[in-house]
Amino acid sequence: MLSKDHLLEAIYEAIDEVNQQFPVEQRLEKGLKTSLLGGESKLDSLGFVTLIVAIEQKMEENVGVMISLTDEIVVSHNDDPFETVGTLCDYILSSLEGTECGQERT
Repeated sequence: MLSKDHLLEAIYEAIDEVNQQFPVEQRLEKGLKTSLLGGESKLDSLGFVTLIVAIEQKMEENVGVMISLTDEIVVSHNDDPFETVGTLCDYILSSLEGTECGQERT
């Protein structure tokens, strides 16, 4: 069973990995309210795609779950699951287990 802590650990490891490619001022914070897309995000389109691929890899390596975050279902999702780390966590957990992180959406 996938726990919130295991999922967040995989996401935060992916953030650490991607942050190594950026100067200090462009690095993402590790927090549920960290913006991944939109005006408040520090990521450009290439950085965003790199992060998503890193999250997919960390999910497989650390948790043993293969997931594609770019499926058509995700792209057409009404609420943007990529808005923040928290919304992404909620989306992944609800997709895999029907549960949420239990954190506020910003």
